[in-house]
Amino acid sequence: MESLLQQWQTWSEKFRDQPRERRILIAVAIWLLVSLPLLSYGLMPNLQAKQSAEQEAQTAQQQIAQLKNTIEQLQQKLKTNVDKPVLEQIERKSRRLDAVKQETDQYTLLDKTQRQQFLQDSLSYTDAIDLLQLESSSPERLSDESSASLYQHRISAIYQGNFSELMVFFKQLRQQHPNVQWFSFDYQVMDYPQAEARIVWQLLSTDKEIIGG
Repeated sequence: MESLLQQWQTWSEKFRDQPRERRILIAVAIWLLVSLPLLSYGLMPNLQAKQSAEQEAQTAQQQIAQLKNTIEQLQQKLKTNVDKPVLEQIERKSRRLDAVKQETDQYTLLDKTQRQQFLQDSLSYTDAIDLLQLESSSPERLSDESSASLYQHRISAIYQGNFSELMVFFKQLRQQHPNVQWFSFDYQVMDYPQAEARIVWQLLSTDKEIIGG
């Protein structure tokens, strides 16, 4: 212990004997030797943490860029809709359904008995009336093959006879069968009181045959 004190005393005397400038340099050198390890101990962890945070931020930015690229690719794929043919088919069927609905809204479905009764009543005229023509055209299918059958039948007829008798007959036929559509009606007076009527009726049914089914 005493030797250490003597040695410290010797160093102190030597330090005091040095010129002022050298004492200052020695003091600075001693301060640096003591302070630098302490500064390194305090600053290095902060510096390493900063570098680690910068690296994590850079990694996050790279991941965000990759995610944006993936989103752009998905959006580009969505522009090319793989279901487009199916959607177009659905749209076509919807338009066809709307067209059929417009047709069917004009008159009501007639079953087999109603159709037969209408044809029978169209032949129940007086002796003052002559039937020159009565025929049915090929049925028109209003629905698609994959859906329920729906047919439109057209019946054309030509009547001649007494003007008043024809008017009474047609009025009675309309009253008896309000669900039959009178598609066209051409009435002409020929040689009064004789007249001629050309008529086209439309009937809607789920049967392909106008009488059968």
